[in-house]
Amino acid sequence: MKRICVDMDEVMADTLAEHLRRYNQTFDEAVTPQDLAGKGLFEITPVDRRQQLRAFLDAEDFFEDLALMPGAQDVLQQLSARFDIFIATQAMAVPNSLAPSTAGYSATFPSSRPRATSSAATVHPPRRVSHRRPAQESSPL
Repeated sequence: MKRICVDMDEVMADTLAEHLRRYNQTFDEAVTPQDLAGKGLFEITPVDRRQQLRAFLDAEDFFEDLALMPGAQDVLQQLSARFDIFIATQAMAVPNSLAPSTAGYSATFPSSRPRATSSAATVHPPRRVSHRRPAQESSPL
């Protein structure tokens, strides 16, 4: 079976919405995704606020209840019938994200089995489980 890799942030989970919600609430702003216009939130954030912006990601509850991106659940279910799916995440850069992301994935996709690796959660269709790292091969959604 061929393998594909799918990013967790902004492909499966709407991390930007949570980041913006916390930023706007903390700094009494009204930044929207449209305001970013191809830039990251760190790029438009004043220097004196960047430490707090990073602290949002490090908060223990940041990754606990992220909304799914529209259509992500259906697309991944369809893809899992044809591919071994590997989930890319920044768990090494944001260690507190792995456990809630894996738990959230398991609740949303109960027929899949996530397996933690050193840098990503590996998700396999229920009929097939492998502990190998993802191949270089990838395919866009």
